[in-house]
Amino acid sequence: MMKNKAFFTTLIIGALLCGCGRTSDVGTGNIDNDDLVREEVSIEQLATRGNGDMVDYESIYLKSDNTNIGDRNYSLLYLNDDDVPEIAVYGNGLQHNDLVEIYTIVEGDVKELGDYGMYGTIQYIKQEGIIYEEYDSAESFYTNIYKMQDGDVTTVNSLQMDYGTDGIVYTIDSHSADESDYREMLAEYDGKLETVGAGK
Repeated sequence: MMKNKAFFTTLIIGALLCGCGRTSDVGTGNIDNDDLVREEVSIEQLATRGNGDMVDYESIYLKSDNTNIGDRNYSLLYLNDDDVPEIAVYGNGLQHNDLVEIYTIVEGDVKELGDYGMYGTIQYIKQEGIIYEEYDSAESFYTNIYKMQDGDVTTVNSLQMDYGTDGIVYTIDSHSADESDYREMLAEYDGKLETVGAGK
């Protein structure tokens, strides 16, 4: 009877040791997300905070060689209707010629969409892809409306108001326009725009 107990005890201990050996082969140490980088894996699958499958898009933008953030300010925003936020980068001041740089992630790479606005500020329509910029000069006031789609930005409309000696001249997409048409087009965006940047 004692021989049987000794045999079964040895058998159980051996099984436990074998099991432990298999576990150590896998490795259970803490893994840094940077160690998970593989060429075939998209950037969305790399940088995670370790909380489920939440992607740390902020870190992706901040670590990318394609963004030039430095000590400037930035805000994440959902410009188009996917789950990947864009980032708006802007300065600390409100200088006339300060622009807002917008970046997005396309097919695993950070891509610059362009520079917009003035005084370090732009407006946009959340999840509709609309970027709305205004800027002025001594003689004119400009409004440009852009649309982000499929990782690119195209111009929707360009409006201009020129202050001439004979009065104000209105232009829509390089064509002369009535004030009523000009105002009606701008009214389409009333109440829909959100502001991002230094002047917020």
